Amino acid sequence: MHAADESLSLTLSSGLASDHVDRGIERAGTSWQSSLYGSVSGWKGRVWYGRPLDAGGVEEVRSSLGHDWKLGKATAIEVTGTHFWYVDQPVSGAPAHSFEGAVRFSSIAPERWNPAIEIAYDIRYHATAVELSVERERLTGVGAWLRRAYGGQVSERDVLPDAIGATLRDT
Repeated sequence: MHAADESLSLTLSSGLASDHVDRGIERAGTSWQSSLYGSVSGWKGRVWYGRPLDAGGVEEVRSSLGHDWKLGKATAIEVTGTHFWYVDQPVSGAPAHSFEGAVRFSSIAPERWNPAIEIAYDIRYHATAVELSVERERLTGVGAWLRRAYGGQVSERDVLPDAIGATLRDT
């Protein structure tokens, strides 16, 4: 759903995914994922839900709020905060909530390959992530196609929601 002047957008999606990978770490295998995304006047909000269909995955709900600003004709900066809730945490004593703040610098030229860099920090898991990406969105008569390639570095304590006090470090 889009407003006539494109200042308002609302998108609902739901479907089956073969894997749920976040920051290069597999959180679940086959899972059902649903998302409600909205934006208005530079503000963006999203609620995302992932329910694993196999044992061993983590059921997760994410809610995020952010704002973006155009820095020039083809560049932008976006600041986002995301709350993670791990439903029925499978590890006894593990935290069920986490919060991550992120800053993303990107190029936004239409019909081009657009580079971006995102830097994020998770306050619960003391995780720092840096992700470089390039993507291109193409609108067609049947819908939008997004091609994206990315790579990054994640350095964190407690890669998965483990028991409190674990001193695991992974990159």
